Amino acid sequence: MKPPVEIGAPFLSLAVGPISLDSITQFSVAQRDFSPIHVSTVAAAGFSGPIVHGVFIIGQFERLIRSWQGMDIVSLQCRFLRPVSVGSALVLSGRALQKAGDALDLRLLAKDG
Repeated sequence: MKPPVEIGAPFLSLAVGPISLDSITQFSVAQRDFSPIHVSTVAAAGFSGPIVHGVFIIGQFERLIRSWQGMDIVSLQCRFLRPVSVGSALVLSGRALQKAGDALDLRLLAKDG
């Protein structure tokens, strides 16, 4: 059984990556998102390389949450502050903000590792 949630306390972090072009290419096919900005350096001109899908990053947060408490995710809202380039390594972390009944609000963060 998992220990009770302590509000404000951080939970374990999760290292993701480096995120390979092969992984993102496979993800593009699975998502049916064929935007070249995700797989082509030419299309991603102005960035440091192809850009990782936001949905890919959100999926990594699911891994983090499930490894921490094994709970179901009812809703998830995200705000992306800057693009993540293929080849990046991320460190995901979070903490519990508040609990109301069975619902738990979390603050999640992805940092370039």
